[in-house]
Amino acid sequence: MVNIESRFIHNVKCLSNIVMGAFFLLLMTNVKIDWYPVSFTMQTFAVMMISFIMSRKTAFCSVLLYMAFGIFTPVFTSGFCGIGVLCNSVTSGYLLGFLISSYLATNIDNSKFGLKVFISEVSIFVPGILVLSHFVGMKSAIYSGFIVFIIPEVLKILLLKILLLKKYI
Repeated sequence: MVNIESRFIHNVKCLSNIVMGAFFLLLMTNVKIDWYPVSFTMQTFAVMMISFIMSRKTAFCSVLLYMAFGIFTPVFTSGFCGIGVLCNSVTSGYLLGFLISSYLATNIDNSKFGLKVFISEVSIFVPGILVLSHFVGMKSAIYSGFIVFIIPEVLKILLLKILLLKKYI
């Protein structure tokens, strides 16, 4: 009986962590500066933070739950919802990258901050640029989907490092 209770408590904790991770990502989606074709948001910061503080399964499920919310409710940066936003929009690749990042980055030890952040950023921006290039061309996708994000991403990484300084790094 004790085993069943402890398992139940563990499952409730895991589920609540998944919901909190998805909610954190949802909140960070709303911290944005509108830009064309892709807005500046704190989503990449949220995905990296989730990757540092959660297990692989919990981080992945948090991002997956956020994406599931987006099928039915307008939680994405564009203000739209639906499977079309996930599969056929300028931000589809970035959303896919969030899933990839949450899986890959959690495999890297937190003490390897630089490597973990690098893998996270690459796994978000590569699919983001590739999908964006179908809408605006490769040259424009590299500029408007990556180059203009370099300074904001560096600032997010610094904020992440400051917030995690005492716990992980």
